[in-house]
Amino acid sequence: MTEEPLAAPINAGRVTGDGFPKTVSKGGELRFSPGLALFMVLTMSFSAHAGSVVRIVCEDEDLGSEVFINDRFAGECPVDAQVAAGTAVIRARKRVSQEYEKVFEKRMRIGEGTAQRVELVMSEPRMTAEAKAVKETAAAAAILKQAEAGDVAAMGKAAELYDSGRGVAKDPVAASMWRFKAEKTRMRAELSAAEAGDVKAMNGMADRYEQGVGVDKDPVLAGAWRQRAVLKQKQDEEARRQAQARAVEAKRQAAARAEAEERERAAREAAESNRRKLEEFSFFRTTKDFFKGVNEKVIQNKTAPGDPPLASNLTTLTLGGPGATVLVLFSDTVGAPSATTELIKLKREAALRAAAWAKPDSMIAKAAGGQKAGQPLSAP
Repeated sequence: MTEEPLAAPINAGRVTGDGFPKTVSKGGELRFSPGLALFMVLTMSFSAHAGSVVRIVCEDEDLGSEVFINDRFAGECPVDAQVAAGTAVIRARKRVSQEYEKVFEKRMRIGEGTAQRVELVMSEPRMTAEAKAVKETAAAAAILKQAEAGDVAAMGKAAELYDSGRGVAKDPVAASMWRFKAEKTRMRAELSAAEAGDVKAMNGMADRYEQGVGVDKDPVLAGAWRQRAVLKQKQDEEARRQAQARAVEAKRQAAARAEAEERERAAREAAESNRRKLEEFSFFRTTKDFFKGVNEKVIQNKTAPGDPPLASNLTTLTLGGPGATVLVLFSDTVGAPSATTELIKLKREAALRAAAWAKPDSMIAKAAGGQKAGQPLSAP
């Protein structure tokens, strides 16, 4: 937007003897200028009537824009208009769609009997006032519908709408009514939560009765709600403490069960080991092993490299080796008392129930291990 005084054009051309203004070309010849002639005529006419003239011009794409001077329609761009001296507000608009338009606005000082030129520089397209009003009205209707359905947040927005007049007519009474309804709805919700045992809501109700927010002031009810909140808070803390204690006890019991299961597993393994030992027990184990080895050689006809023939081995065993046989039998006879003691212990342990091994402090388990009271039980 530029503001350019147009006193110069009066002297820019040359008026010839025929009375028509001319412009001087580069070659020096005079050429007739209709636009300059018209503007000079308007200027002289307005000056004669103690007025001023403003020429409004624009780019090709903005041709036809509606021009208003001091809120009065002056015509479509381009346009020349007579304006009284003083401050003038020039506005222009051009609709680009049903909802959008481009606009221009300029405030300027105009001297008495002057001519000025204003070039319109239109804005980017923006929503028209009518389209804004339609949109705001629709949005306000949606908010009011939600508020009437009991939405507390929408009630607060409805109060703001009536305060500002966006989408509805300004109405301070309606704004106050919606604020009151919103606060009353919040109070009912808080009261319901407080009666259900919510400590925060109880303190909130105490604050309301102390300050008179959403309810009438009532110090007695405020004190009652405050006491209920303190008592409920103590009850909640005790409930949390008990819950924690139960969790700790449950964890301890789980660990004890796991430990007992592990002991029982070890006891079952020990019992199985004892059972196998009983099955394999023999007073003449050494003698049996000796003859078993010889028997295997005889049956399988196996000899180690360098050994004498099989017939020689048999002769040695039956005729030439009675000393070896006697030695093996003597060894088993000497070890018989010790073997008898081991057999008695194995039978006693095998007779006990496996469950006894899962209780190391029981009398049965201690007796099975030959332990004194207070001594740890060791599996055989």
